[in-house]
Amino acid sequence: MQDSQANKAIVRRFLGAIASGDIDVIEALQAPDCDWWVIGGGAISRQSYTDQVKAMLLAADRRKVEIIGMIAEGDTVTCEVRSEIHFGERIYRNEYHDLFVVRGGLIVHGREYFDTGKVAAFFAPVSDAEQIVRDFLALFHTDRLDGLALRGFLADDARYQPIVPLAPVRHGADAIVAELERQYLLYDECACDILHVAVAGRTVFTERVDTVRQLATGQRTTTHVVGVFDLDEAGRVTSWREYWDALDCAGQLGIDDKTMRALMGVGE
Repeated sequence: MQDSQANKAIVRRFLGAIASGDIDVIEALQAPDCDWWVIGGGAISRQSYTDQVKAMLLAADRRKVEIIGMIAEGDTVTCEVRSEIHFGERIYRNEYHDLFVVRGGLIVHGREYFDTGKVAAFFAPVSDAEQIVRDFLALFHTDRLDGLALRGFLADDARYQPIVPLAPVRHGADAIVAELERQYLLYDECACDILHVAVAGRTVFTERVDTVRQLATGQRTTTHVVGVFDLDEAGRVTSWREYWDALDCAGQLGIDDKTMRALMGVGE
């Protein structure tokens, strides 16, 4: 029992050093032959692990490490940890399950499990935000929408406005998927030809030419669109806004403004 409590104290001190950015303590609490296993990366050496932690901590403005729970048995300590690291205005949050093997007062082995999607979305190059949006838009070039796949790109509390400022905002991922499925009762095979993309942080601007097939007539209509997407830290869409000329589309369909508004759900 005493050894278990002592080992838990060592792990608390190690995690506290990560929170405070104390690299000396982080290194001192690892045995010379300590090795690590990290989900998504596999086995890595003591030096590689320490270098990765050091690079992240030195770049951060502020760190918070909250231990949710901890269990120790013999020389093994496991804990659930909630981490929050501030990089200027950006905040990285994730939940970890860590396992430590402690012998002789030092960590000899460690294993880290966490949401790799959150890591990839936050630390990956900005160009990944562009790829996420490209992959999302590619789902529309079909005659039958995959609602589950679409749902996977959307945050639970996402917002979608099909045409700014006319159409009502759809709130929540389920409502957005339902609106998209409603639209696909009118047309399908939406081919998004992306002309230009600009990325600012986690906001992606797209200039596109969208071509769809009208189900009632088989006619293909083309619309020039600017779409703006905001992504969260996990790479999911939190806000999606579309700007395009509804009158131009109405002219191609041979309908008036009132009918076009009804098709877009304006006035609901």
